[in-house]
Amino acid sequence: MSATVTNTGRVAGSDVAQLYLGDPASAAQPPRQLQGFQKVTLRPGQSTNVRFTLTGHSLSYWDDAANGWVLPDGQYQVYVGDSSSLTNLPLHGGFTVTRSIGARYATVSAPSVIEPGTTATVTATLVNDGDYAMPQARFGLSAPRGWTVTPAGHAPGAIGPGQTVTASFHVAVPADAEPGSHTLTARVSYRPGQGSGGGVVTGSATVAVPYASLAAANDNPGISDNSDVAGGNFDLGGDSYSAQALAAGTPTPLTPGGQVTVGGTTFTWPDVPAGQPDNVVAMGQTILLSGSGTTLGFIGAGTPGDASGSGTVYYTDGRTSSFRVTLADYLDAPGPEDDVIASLPYVNATKPAAPGKRAETIYVFYAAVPITSGRTVQAVTLPGGGSIPVSGPISGLRIFALGIGPLSALGIPLTGDAS
Repeated sequence: MSATVTNTGRVAGSDVAQLYLGDPASAAQPPRQLQGFQKVTLRPGQSTNVRFTLTGHSLSYWDDAANGWVLPDGQYQVYVGDSSSLTNLPLHGGFTVTRSIGARYATVSAPSVIEPGTTATVTATLVNDGDYAMPQARFGLSAPRGWTVTPAGHAPGAIGPGQTVTASFHVAVPADAEPGSHTLTARVSYRPGQGSGGGVVTGSATVAVPYASLAAANDNPGISDNSDVAGGNFDLGGDSYSAQALAAGTPTPLTPGGQVTVGGTTFTWPDVPAGQPDNVVAMGQTILLSGSGTTLGFIGAGTPGDASGSGTVYYTDGRTSSFRVTLADYLDAPGPEDDVIASLPYVNATKPAAPGKRAETIYVFYAAVPITSGRTVQAVTLPGGGSIPVSGPISGLRIFALGIGPLSALGIPLTGDAS
């Protein structure tokens, strides 16, 4: 595009000619975007021609859904002047793009949680917002090694202009699938056709494979026997709870496999010998937990210092809700958001002196957050932020037990679509 710039004044001077482009309304972009500029210096009465080049990228905008640049069809506005203000843009024109490839993108819809040994239906959706067809489309879905993917029904072979189509797959998760987050990726390829060459469109979704129970996720031995204080290491600093002191804890004795009811919620204390992994350092693990109620309860402690974090509750109807929980440091008195389950008069310590009991009051705490009544819980994703370093202290929330029960006055409001 070109424009003529004339110095109508009586002295020589310089100015910067600027070209602004207005995208079609469907793009929902700012009304004027700078696409080129050129400095000129002119004598009185002198004119010169300035040229600007608009490429396909100049006409495109970033589309989050398509995860790429999209060139929309429609009416474009062109403005030339020396600033973005309309009063300083005396030249105005326009042109129309009648057809374009538009946005082509894929999305994947999958359950948030897929249990090991089960099969889930996963849907891939392809959106063709452009004015040209996508011929001979082929849908595929990739999953982690060992998972089985089979098509569920007929997949469309051609996607017309402006068309949205879906293809479904059955995804079987093996019984020994590794717990954690896994990615499912849809891939839609298509052959060259009018207006565009062939290509590939991809989309993905992340699903959580849960641990079968909190005990299955235990990753730290936080309890030791008095005869072997080195068998536990709650904080990786050499300290641990005493199994004997826990059994005599006040107000609540805690013994392997024993049940304790707090705030109307019944918990089972870890049923493992001292010196074995008995608690979970919260690092975003997803745990199967079934039940209905109004409260999700936690028994544990923080270290070092009070520990807080946000997690997610998954319900069997596909809904989710979020929560935030805080547990005080096991060496400190309870905070406003937790209660003492058991206080102990000493800690088993391996340093700085000879291994043995160190007289110091330590605690096990209870905290609760509300969940949505009338729905059945499927699983819980624990807060993240915890860590088990190669050396140095463990940090974060430490969870010994989870439970579902009635509402407690200690709850923290949920957020999300179920609140």
